[in-house]
Amino acid sequence: MKSLDEYGELIKELDGFVKKLDESIRLEVFRFLLEREGRPSAAGGQPKAIVKDGRGLSPQELIRKCRVTNLTDKALVLAYWLENHEEKPEFSSLDLKEAFVKAREPSPGNPSDVVARLDGAGKLMKADKVGKVQNYRLTTTGIDEVTAWFTQAEEGGREK
Repeated sequence: MKSLDEYGELIKELDGFVKKLDESIRLEVFRFLLEREGRPSAAGGQPKAIVKDGRGLSPQELIRKCRVTNLTDKALVLAYWLENHEEKPEFSSLDLKEAFVKAREPSPGNPSDVVARLDGAGKLMKADKVGKVQNYRLTTTGIDEVTAWFTQAEEGGREK
């Protein structure tokens, strides 16, 4: 298999690192690290469908193109935007609230509640804590959901 020849050593290295972690998050961390380490793209990992002509979308454009309407889904799209278009591999609930402002969307009264819902649904995971501020990252589940929304919208098939 070509992929084993190409990525075998990387997979072994990641597997050794992940084995030291808590069992409940091993699979998600392995997927995340494999995606990040194995990605040759310099574009920050956005699916090509979301990057047009070398330019990323504004946060409002991404929300509109994904055709999301509820607050939690918009927060997920904005988290995706922060990671992929603003190149913030980790973000806080305050960063997410600022993304709502940049998107000219009504921001949540308590962004920590929205982040907690996304974390509970497995779409975000906790990252490093800086002082008293908890940072988060998107999980593969969250990335896949936003990518699917965008792809379905591009194909004209999503109603929400």
